[in-house]
Amino acid sequence: PCCLKGTLGKTVKLTARKEGRSVEETLTETLADIARNMLQEIRHCGVGGDGHGHEGGHVDGHVWEEEDQEIMSPKRRFVLAVKRHGQGKGGSGLVPGEAAPGP
Repeated sequence: PCCLKGTLGKTVKLTARKEGRSVEETLTETLADIARNMLQEIRHCGVGGDGHGHEGGHVDGHVWEEEDQEIMSPKRRFVLAVKRHGQGKGGSGLVPGEAAPGP
């Protein structure tokens, strides 16, 4: 993609060409891998505050890729990520912006 610059952009384009795949497919897989690695690093290192008032506590999440076949463009792949915070100090167990369940 034209918006991806630098070493990551070059690596994605080279990998896509080498493996005979589309740049978009390779890019979404690469970005999903980066997100998974970041989540894994947070789990193992016990990284604290996240800028949303959560400090420490258990962090869990999920990363996945989706392709919307209804979009009439080759650029129809998405990376989705959810990071949940446990009940540790300052953690509500909610994704930032997620409403607490009703009574």
